[in-house]
Amino acid sequence: MRTRVERILAIGLLAFLLGLALAAQFLQPSSDTVDGSAASAEPEGRRALLLLLRDLGIRAEAWSGSPGALPREGALLWLARSPLQRSEEPEPAEKKGNPADESREAKPARAPSPAALGLRSSAHYRRFVEEGGTLVLRQSDEARKFLVDEMGLSACADVHASRVAKAGLRHLGNSRGEVLDIEVREGGVLLAPDTGSTAYALWWGGTESAAGEDVLAMVVPEGSGQVVLLGDDAFLANGRIGERDHALFAVRLVEEFARSGRVLLDEYALGLWHPRTAMSLLASPSLFLASLHLPVLLLLFLWRSAWVREFPRDPPALEAVSPLVRARSLAALLSRAGRFDLLARPLREETLRRLERRSRTSAARVRAVPEATCRSTADLERLHESLRAVEREAG
Repeated sequence: MRTRVERILAIGLLAFLLGLALAAQFLQPSSDTVDGSAASAEPEGRRALLLLLRDLGIRAEAWSGSPGALPREGALLWLARSPLQRSEEPEPAEKKGNPADESREAKPARAPSPAALGLRSSAHYRRFVEEGGTLVLRQSDEARKFLVDEMGLSACADVHASRVAKAGLRHLGNSRGEVLDIEVREGGVLLAPDTGSTAYALWWGGTESAAGEDVLAMVVPEGSGQVVLLGDDAFLANGRIGERDHALFAVRLVEEFARSGRVLLDEYALGLWHPRTAMSLLASPSLFLASLHLPVLLLLFLWRSAWVREFPRDPPALEAVSPLVRARSLAALLSRAGRFDLLARPLREETLRRLERRSRTSAARVRAVPEATCRSTADLERLHESLRAVEREAG
């Protein structure tokens, strides 16, 4: 009964866990439709870019984690716009005193440590670039504030967007001689870098009617990585990526800068950040091995409770000597101890057992024989003779 109850409880627990997992899968809140989101199938989304890269065998994924969790490898992080959340520090209070002392104490502000600002600090983007990552972002006033003011990448201040460039088709080439046709919006190109700047043009060209030096993509090296600034990225949207050479341009950027083969489309910058849940923490590399013990123990418990099997028992111990030898040994022991009364008891009981099969009358005669007190071998022999006499009469 107990085994049956345990089996029912184990099966019920397993069904509950399966139902809980399915409910968590189907009841997840759907992400909002945001322009530039890799989860959006709207014309202004970038779902097509994500699927394109995956079809080419590239490890592309929508990144909804915090900046502090960005990988420490040569990945490519594609931002549809600069992050909405900024780690702005309060300005220090004005000091009162001698202006000369203030001028002597004035020192350039140091970039804050990413660990001191939390996992959502913009300083983690700089750490990502300095450790070999590539940041791809469209150049704008907001992007300049993010890169120069918040991240401290002063070299990005040398990149300027054109204010007079007209919309239309651009024939763009690179240092390898490849030419692509890209449709850009008004003001969607960059100015050529100044002499002495660390930034350099990656894709540049002119219009259909005249050659020029309109720059669409410019690279700003920083540490072991780089920032790639685009004059325009509207052609990467779902509604336009299939036109001209727009998709090929995106693939060329990935081939050149995704050193680890991993491409992240940043959803955090669009405000679609998803904090880590308890399950994601348990599945993290630091806790995965410890978390793996929980399902293993659960499976062992279910196996023990629901599928109880028989097991082989130890074989019966074999007697070391024959029954006759053991009977003689016991008789000799009792004889030396003078306990003939104990020897007479099994003799009388065995005689009764044999007579009950043949003649109940003879058995009754044996029961009527008074139990004589056997104190010697002679008394035991007399009892034996009387019992044999009754057996002979019974035939």
